[in-house]
Amino acid sequence: MRKKNLFLLLFIIVIGFCLRAWHLDKPEGLWNDEYIGWFISSRSFPVEFFQETLKNCHMPLYYLFLKVWIGLFGDADISLRWSSVFCGLPSILAMYFVGKTYKDEKLGLFCAAFSAVSGFLIYFSQEVRLYSLLFLISSCCLLAWLNLAKNQSKRNFLIFGLTNFLIIITHTIGFIFVFFNILGMGIYLASIDKKYVKPMQYIVGIVILTLIPIIPFFSRIVESSFISQFWSGFSFSKVYFVFSDYFSAIQINIINTPNNIIDIFYKGSSFNYMFLIFALVPMTISLIFVIKSLFTRDSKLKYLASIGLLYFLVLIGAAFLNRIVLATKYSVEIYPVLILMLGAGIFSLKKESMKKLVITILIVLPLIHYTINNNSTPKLGRSEGNKIVIDMLRFANIKETDKVLLTYYSADKFEKYFDGKKYQFYSIDKYNFPSYIVNESYTYKTIVINGKILFYENLKNNDTRLFEQKFYNTFIKDMKKGDKLAIVLLKNVSFFDEKQMKEITSNYVTYHKTPFLFMVFSYVKNNSISIAKKYLKLQLITEGGDWVLVVFEKTN
Repeated sequence: MRKKNLFLLLFIIVIGFCLRAWHLDKPEGLWNDEYIGWFISSRSFPVEFFQETLKNCHMPLYYLFLKVWIGLFGDADISLRWSSVFCGLPSILAMYFVGKTYKDEKLGLFCAAFSAVSGFLIYFSQEVRLYSLLFLISSCCLLAWLNLAKNQSKRNFLIFGLTNFLIIITHTIGFIFVFFNILGMGIYLASIDKKYVKPMQYIVGIVILTLIPIIPFFSRIVESSFISQFWSGFSFSKVYFVFSDYFSAIQINIINTPNNIIDIFYKGSSFNYMFLIFALVPMTISLIFVIKSLFTRDSKLKYLASIGLLYFLVLIGAAFLNRIVLATKYSVEIYPVLILMLGAGIFSLKKESMKKLVITILIVLPLIHYTINNNSTPKLGRSEGNKIVIDMLRFANIKETDKVLLTYYSADKFEKYFDGKKYQFYSIDKYNFPSYIVNESYTYKTIVINGKILFYENLKNNDTRLFEQKFYNTFIKDMKKGDKLAIVLLKNVSFFDEKQMKEITSNYVTYHKTPFLFMVFSYVKNNSISIAKKYLKLQLITEGGDWVLVVFEKTN
């Protein structure tokens, strides 16, 4: 490697580090999905650890990694976030070797630079979740694919099999990508020489054998896969936002995605020029060159593109059939391939000046956005952070004798931030809400699959007879003068008021398109506040991030 390129690579890694470390300490604390990762990884090993892992829908490798990290560096929020930075930095180096292996050092430097400034990778390098680790493994898997395509040595076969196995034990649906990845490699090698069919069969056999110990995790995933659309509906705009997330500085498709693209371009009556300049322009340019890469002579890109396309089509199909949510993070395995294709398309340009212009736009635009925008990716807080709730309760001076009603989440999601103070927590959450609305006893699976049918009349008529009776008996009946009831609401799952609920439930098509949990917890919010007002005096309403705290007091 030439000295100039070595210094440039080091500079790129430093830039990547700075962008990931910038605003890494999120004062809002861990939000639910991050909290689950901490909770599982902090359990005693091995019994409690694997018991909790089996309750979750993700594979165990990330939790094992995080457990080791906690053992070495502690479980303070900032330390947990550093674990994702730790995975994000070597990903930049891995992408350099991907580009270099495919073509040369220049392409490698571009792949590294694009990875360093990628809004998606920066976001998840600050998130206590598996996706930073998954991208690192996926980058190494792509590198192994390219090395094996060039040199069919035993070592390369072994590394290729190992990286595919690591994807499987990291990501819930990673086995789908691995299936297409191994199939694509097998077909590619068979086109070179049919003698390589047998080694590929060995890889498949070894991968299957090594998966036997984690069959319980797969069975858990199959059992829980039906719940994925409980809180989010499918729309083709999400396909657009996947590529927007991958090829721009702005992240849209992280949690709750807008129903259509127009909602992004227009906020009220004003046009969103930020999204046009910093998302639409780089995304359009990137997709043009990703497609252009397919017209190069090297057939390897076509195989890699086919693997990625097949995986992505399966995700779209599963989302359309309400089996998963089409979030960008669920397709991380194909992101290294997309970056390589983008670079290959750009470097196929004959005019050096045009090549430099495109690279400058794609690298400099994100840096400008991160600098000038107060809500850019590195600066994004965690608006659902659980610490916000505890901070608001302290601000409201909630005492041990007062009651705190949590909606949507249960009390165990907040224990990390108690600092020894105990609260009287109650919850109407994702698992127990039916008992507040209907007299029937349903399993959670039944509610998820048939909830819209079973609860239709209650939601349509806003039937509150059972809800009011149970709410009063549980939270109000035994309150004494001066006692408080604090109701914690999560705005982004309970945003419909009574009028909107009536409009939704009166239209059968709209009702069935609206995520069930949004309607349920809007019902819970509206009626909790309404009933509390009947018996108690409203004392305080305060907001923090996506949370709202409404405090009532018993005055007589």
